[in-house]
Amino acid sequence: YRPNSSSSWGSWGSASGGDNTAILSTTTPGLYQYRARNGSADTWKESSEVTVVAVDKVVKQGTADEGPLFVCIGGSVNLEAKPNPSGVSFPTGEPHWSIQSQPAGASALVNPTSGSATTTLSSLTIAGNYVVKGACGTSSDTITITVVKVDKVVKQGTTDEGPLYAVCPGDTVNLEAKPNPLGVSFPAGEPHWEIVSQPTGASAFVSPSQGPTATLYLLVKPGTYVVKSKCGASDNGDTIDVV
Repeated sequence: YRPNSSSSWGSWGSASGGDNTAILSTTTPGLYQYRARNGSADTWKESSEVTVVAVDKVVKQGTADEGPLFVCIGGSVNLEAKPNPSGVSFPTGEPHWSIQSQPAGASALVNPTSGSATTTLSSLTIAGNYVVKGACGTSSDTITITVVKVDKVVKQGTTDEGPLYAVCPGDTVNLEAKPNPLGVSFPAGEPHWEIVSQPTGASAFVSPSQGPTATLYLLVKPGTYVVKSKCGASDNGDTIDVV
């Protein structure tokens, strides 16, 4: 056999085997050409080519994002294994997908587990880091997915979880959602904010309605305003009282 470089074929090597079979053993992906003969007196019979494929990297499907990826609790994420050489197909039944690590008590799933260049990680019910591996033969790559939820809502720039007090009617209050795990980023467009309850006749609102911080406006009626923030539809989130 001989490997093909970007410009020319390399020199011929030998493949082990016997009778009517031969085994090409290599850890280098790429295009190989092979030939055979029946004894040293026979002439070489050149045959077709074989492509050795490896997993180059695992990314978010349809992107070049190698992670870490961020997803709200209860969500899912589509992953894709990129082949080396680029643009070729994986062999039948490859690559294989597996979860290498996940938070204690978590029971996430990848589906399918083999035979597809793409898979979906789901059942993300516990916040924390999940590591998924895509493998073809001895080649592999991993990607980290961080599942995020709202841990608490506080007065922006502080650890004050409330109740907060507006000094005068018409005051505004700046709020901030703290993530779990602490210190990670929320997914784009998250978390969401809403007013759960406010005094009768009040018309307060939060803006923006998406993102890690928000401001509560139009506090013109005396009473308690309850604001909630959550990451995704499955997050219980957290609330804060503004009086």
